Amino acid sequence: MSIRASLIANPGAKPKVLAESVGWIPLLWVPLMSSLDLARIANRPYIHVDRKKAIEQCGRATPFLVALFPEFDLAAVAEDFAAHMRRLKAKTIAIEFRDHFAMRPQIFFPCLTVAVAAIEAKDTKSKFVSPAIPTTNPFTGKSGKTKAMTFRTTRDILCHALSLDPVTDDDDLMRDQLIGDLWI
Repeated sequence: MSIRASLIANPGAKPKVLAESVGWIPLLWVPLMSSLDLARIANRPYIHVDRKKAIEQCGRATPFLVALFPEFDLAAVAEDFAAHMRRLKAKTIAIEFRDHFAMRPQIFFPCLTVAVAAIEAKDTKSKFVSPAIPTTNPFTGKSGKTKAMTFRTTRDILCHALSLDPVTDDDDLMRDQLIGDLWI
């Protein structure tokens, strides 16, 4: 099963998919959201944001993210991404993370909320505790629990929430983890 995330222009009237990512939520999509935006979504698997405001937020967050992930060529990719976003005619954009939300509802939204707040505060030492979750073995039917995990840095929280793997030599994979597969 694939885990998809989408970036959509004009989510209400005539929606247009701008980018898609399979397996993770791209890093530069996170600062498009604010803590206030997340507080308003009421556990829905998507968020609508004002495009211009989102571009400004992403620009302010870029130096912080560059410092967190020095192995990425993040500054250049962020500028390219912002240029694409500026050319859009859309008033609003949506970030849809339906699959992530469905797969890990007890973890994903709280982890994403902590990640966004950490980026806004430029806090490298944010903490998130991923709770133990009841599970059932599909083959034996036995009940169990996953272990609770504690993440003590914003970098680790972002990697966990986004399924991000910063240790890659593949330029295409790296770019996809940063901005997704752009269709703009």
